Amino acid sequence: MTTDILAMKKALRQEALRARRSLSPSQRLAYSAAIGKRLQKQPVFLAAPRVFAYASLDDEVHTEAMLRAMLARGQEVCLPYITGKCRMEAAMLSHMDDLTEGIYGIRTVKAAVRHIVDPKSIDLVLVPGVAFSPSGNRLGMGGGFYDAFLPRAMKAFRLALAYQCQIFPAIPVGDNDVGVNMVLTENGILQE
Repeated sequence: MTTDILAMKKALRQEALRARRSLSPSQRLAYSAAIGKRLQKQPVFLAAPRVFAYASLDDEVHTEAMLRAMLARGQEVCLPYITGKCRMEAAMLSHMDDLTEGIYGIRTVKAAVRHIVDPKSIDLVLVPGVAFSPSGNRLGMGGGFYDAFLPRAMKAFRLALAYQCQIFPAIPVGDNDVGVNMVLTENGILQE
C-alpha cells in the first residue's frame, strides 16, 4: 500500500472516529435501536442460520440487543476471537453470560466454553468499521483483522452496521481491503 493511501486512511480514520465519538450516548442508543430494527427486516439476516457478529465497543453501533434477539430466534451466533496479528477466528456464543473481555478490549467468548467454527460455514457477517462509502468500501481501525477474515468466510454476505456520520463519499482502498455488500444506518440502506 502506498504512503499516500496510508496517509489518507489515517486522516479519514481520525475524522470518522471524531464524528462517531461526538454522538451523545442517547443518540447512539436511539440510532442503534433504529439500525437494529432495520436489520431485523433484512431478508439476508432472516435467512441466515449462522451469523458472525461482534460485541460492540462503547462508541460503535450497539449490538447487545441484536445479539440477544439472534440467540432468541435460534440463530447460531459467532464472535471474533483474536488469535494473533491480523488473525481472528469465529467463536460460537451460546449465552450472553459467556462474554468476557479479550484483546484490545474486544469482548469475546470465555475460554471455558469457546468453540471455534469454520468461517466457511458462516452465512452472514455483521461488519464493524470506522467509515464506509455508499459503494461498500470499508475503513477499519487498521489492524487488518476483517480484511484477513472475510475472504475465509467466502459464502457469507457482508453487512455493515454504521451511524450515518460514518458514511463518506469515498474511502481510500488498497489491494487487500475487503468491502461490504450492504451498509445499514439509522437513515437507510446502502448497497453496492
